[in-house]
Amino acid sequence: MSILRLALVLLVLAGVYLWLRKLSRDLEQSRPTPPEKTSATEAMIQCRQCGVHVPQSEVVFAEGYTFCSTAHRDQYLQRPSTS
Repeated sequence: MSILRLALVLLVLAGVYLWLRKLSRDLEQSRPTPPEKTSATEAMIQCRQCGVHVPQSEVVFAEGYTFCSTAHRDQYLQRPSTS
């Protein structure tokens, strides 16, 4: 009788182990994969009006200067002339 109990306990433990292993794999597969890191970097350019650095692709140009937004470009262009 004791061998039968031992076999039953081992069978239950093996079933629990396999169930937990499958559950762990399912959870791992359902996690979203992190985005791939790209090695490309973009230059950061300083705004003439406020000094904030923005990516080069978002820069607004005027009179040879760079700005972080059209609002800052317009503020700079409307400033009183110093000459």
